[in-house]
Amino acid sequence: MRTSSLRWGFVIALAGLVLIIVGLAPGHPTVARAATLALPTPGPGAMSIYTVSNSSSAVLNVEHVFTDNSGFTYSFWDQIGPGATTTYHVSNMAQIPEPFNGTLNLYGNQPFSSQIVGYDYPGSPTPALPTPTATVTPIPSSLTVTATRIPSASPTSTATPRAVLTATPTAGTATIRYVQSVLGYTGNMVSSQSVTFPGAVASGDLVVVAISSWNGSNNATVSSITDNFGNTYTKALDEPSPATGSSQPLSIWYAANVVGGSNFTVTASLANAGALSVAAHEYSGAATSNVVDQLAQQSGADTTATSGATAATTQANDLLFGATTYTDGANLTATAGSGFTLRQNETDNSCCTVLYTEDGLGAGTSPYAATFGFPQLVNYHAAIVAFRAASATSNATPTATTEPTSTSSPLPTRTPTQAATNTPISGGAPPRYVQSALSSTGSNVASRAVTFSSAVTSGDLVVVAVASYNGNNTATVGAVTDNFGNVYTKATGDPSPETDGPQPLSIWYATNVVGGSNFTVTVKLQSAGSLTVAIHEYAEAATSSVVDQTAHANGRGTVASSGPAATTSANDLLFAATTHWDSTNTSATAGAGFTLRRSLANNTTAAALFTEDQPVTTTGTYAGTFKYAHTANYRAAVIAFRSR
Repeated sequence: MRTSSLRWGFVIALAGLVLIIVGLAPGHPTVARAATLALPTPGPGAMSIYTVSNSSSAVLNVEHVFTDNSGFTYSFWDQIGPGATTTYHVSNMAQIPEPFNGTLNLYGNQPFSSQIVGYDYPGSPTPALPTPTATVTPIPSSLTVTATRIPSASPTSTATPRAVLTATPTAGTATIRYVQSVLGYTGNMVSSQSVTFPGAVASGDLVVVAISSWNGSNNATVSSITDNFGNTYTKALDEPSPATGSSQPLSIWYAANVVGGSNFTVTASLANAGALSVAAHEYSGAATSNVVDQLAQQSGADTTATSGATAATTQANDLLFGATTYTDGANLTATAGSGFTLRQNETDNSCCTVLYTEDGLGAGTSPYAATFGFPQLVNYHAAIVAFRAASATSNATPTATTEPTSTSSPLPTRTPTQAATNTPISGGAPPRYVQSALSSTGSNVASRAVTFSSAVTSGDLVVVAVASYNGNNTATVGAVTDNFGNVYTKATGDPSPETDGPQPLSIWYATNVVGGSNFTVTVKLQSAGSLTVAIHEYAEAATSSVVDQTAHANGRGTVASSGPAATTSANDLLFAATTHWDSTNTSATAGAGFTLRRSLANNTTAAALFTEDQPVTTTGTYAGTFKYAHTANYRAAVIAFRSR
């Protein structure tokens, strides 16, 4: 369960300017519904708690807009996974003496519910919970911004019309359309399998091919896809990746803007002989180049196979193509996920190689997942590829309209209202925390491995914090690797060089990773020592040039600080870590605005290590800080990671 905090000290800092945002900022999925909670915020140092539950099978993008009884408004975005619940703490960090009775408006793109779950009033009895009020109503999908400023001198306004040029984009109308599909399979050990479409394939169309294969050596992987018209096929993904690492791999291939004709035959060839199933699909209206928008894949065990969520699509009318296979020896039917249509299926995994495909159309620029329902638990591989449509957005010719401009004359008690234009918000949301894990040993070892509890999504950012120790001050990190072959880079370390002091701290990262299940990170030392490793997965990070700024420092005190890092990009993720080299069991809490992710406090059993993170939405100078329970000799570091 993820936990977020709203800190009223930040809200109060906005005194004099109220922004009320209705609808959705550019770059977020279209908002579909709203819920309202009356949520009192208590007095100094106290907090209120509320939850939001995602009752759908897709990722929920939700905007929280909080307005207190003084009219100040604060908002932020969050994502909640399918069927998940997130708890939020609204804290009065500004030590304001009077309570604030706020109205919380939640806007999301999937069905959800919200509820007040508790209050915490330090030093006084906890009041009885009121009956939560939650309503779900449609809201407009357009963005409206209204600004009200309360100046020290209050003028009245007169208006003079002025010409303003505005341009409204016009969206194309083309939509990707399913044309036909065909399935071929064999339970015999073969080197290839061919399928022929029942009707002629139109030139310029998109052909998508899903394949599942198997042999006893787990090396029946697809080496190529060809057809009798000489088109070139590209592999969008395979699951698991690399496909040689597990039985019965699943892969999706495609050819855009094909040369078509009658008796169009697609052939899948294997690197080593095996049983295989091949499903080929034709679609019209797809882009003729740069056709793949987003993709996702994962493996698991459940009655619902899911690909995991893609990153938000960049185009609203994508084709969503999903496929799945399972490794159990069973003959099972499957149902398509919500919003999808089942296209092909080979159900018997005892005689042959099971394969199911489905498709649907995107309704907006949003994350999507492909799901399949089974009558019993299966061990599955699943994947989704979002293909772009050929349509694009064209710019309309600017037209002249009029808008008033204001001149002022002072009056003692009058408050003006100023209309703000609809200005796009630049940049995407900050990278989002997904999961983390920690492993440690007090023995002198050459390496330490730690595995995420859930599958890692391809394209995500993995951040690794390491603290190590031996009596010679030589237990420095030699390399960080994982079982998917991703390359890790050291962002920063303290001290620098790390051999200059005891118990060094370092932070490493790999962005745009190849992901999958049982994702294991291994840290190797130059010389054997005790070792603590904390790994973290974040979504929506930049896939290249991801590091914005770094800072590191060491010292002694009850507050460990990385020192300042001045960011150059808005919507960064701040990741911080600290270690102390005192032989004590000293706990630590996260700094203001940060969430503590991993902690090992006892420096007598292993190397102490604490990690935290915080998303920020403006450029500024930031530091990673930790509050220790006792005075400690510390090292600390912070990395600012850019968003996509």
